[in-house]
Amino acid sequence: MSAFTAHRDAEAAQARPHPAIQVENVTVHYGEVLALDAASLVLEHSRICGLVGMNGSGKSTLFKAIMGMIRPDAGRVLINGAPPAKARKEGGIGYVPQSEDVDWQFPLSVRDVVMMGRYGRQGFTRRPSKADRAAVDDALERVELSDFAGRQIGQLSGGQKKTRLRGTGHRAGSHHDAPGRAVCRRRQALGGHHHAAAA
Repeated sequence: MSAFTAHRDAEAAQARPHPAIQVENVTVHYGEVLALDAASLVLEHSRICGLVGMNGSGKSTLFKAIMGMIRPDAGRVLINGAPPAKARKEGGIGYVPQSEDVDWQFPLSVRDVVMMGRYGRQGFTRRPSKADRAAVDDALERVELSDFAGRQIGQLSGGQKKTRLRGTGHRAGSHHDAPGRAVCRRRQALGGHHHAAAA
């Protein structure tokens, strides 16, 4: 490691005093079923990890707890030192479920769907600003869907729906000066498994 790289990493660490994701003794029940039992995880910025486990082992529950989609019975989750709801509103975290229930025939264009990623930054009327439209254009360009912006969402191919459209809403909602901060450069093994999270 060069002196320049070490200095740059030190500056980055000072600029980000909190871990990207911090899960502390999170326990979740579904009725009488224990889904997570005192799960803990610390993931620093600029890491990419995978969460491995058997069916029913609580992987999806952990992700939903990280996103704030379910409230833990015990423990806490912090995203950049703040509650998940704040991180979602600021576009600091996104979640792509492994399955979906989407009405692809609903009369929405690709642009309309991507604009939903900006809702946390818009007022009650959801009226897009110039910045919103610019962020959506940028997100569409990054995933090579600009030419399809006016198409009804059901007209996209299966691959475009899975690998491109899903990511554009989060890209559009992310801070404009750091759209790639969820792209991590290194792998980190925790507790013998590869745990997944985004920076």
